[in-house]
Amino acid sequence: MKNIITILTALLLSQSISLAKDCFPGQAVSYSPAKHYSIIWQEPSNGETHHLIFSNGTERKLFFDFGREVCIHWESQEKYFALTYYAGSNVSEVYIYSPDEPRKLFDLVDFIPTQVKKLYAENYHSYIEVLDWTDTGLLARVWGYGDRSPKGFEVRLRCTTKDKFSCTEEKANKALKRGAAGVFSK
Repeated sequence: MKNIITILTALLLSQSISLAKDCFPGQAVSYSPAKHYSIIWQEPSNGETHHLIFSNGTERKLFFDFGREVCIHWESQEKYFALTYYAGSNVSEVYIYSPDEPRKLFDLVDFIPTQVKKLYAENYHSYIEVLDWTDTGLLARVWGYGDRSPKGFEVRLRCTTKDKFSCTEEKANKALKRGAAGVFSK
């Protein structure tokens, strides 16, 4: 039984599945933890882009258009939410927002360690995604492959919002081998 639980846990982690995320299209609304805010998915009216509407309970405002898929993760105190945008088959991006003013505060890639940012920029298939947002911070995954990393790379990051937003590398995943500059390769 213990082996089955270990295997299921490894599968969930390897697939970047988080029970805390809400993805669009696929559901109609994502609620903040205390339900003070909501993000509402609107089907494409022109056949091209989906729309996300932010609601604070009294007013609604269009804040993001997308073509493929997005996933939302809320910070438990509702100070922030993260939007993972699966923009194409070769790229994804993460944006951090404040519910007080639902405009993009920053792009998460600006806060990842330099060596990881270099891998993200120098490979044709590069992805960054939020795995979860817990009380200890935002857990993100940066991974991909290309000319620079033909066998692929994967790095897990823990990002915190204490005094300022910052991301540091998580400890090694046993399924991955540590390479140069603290980067994990398969």
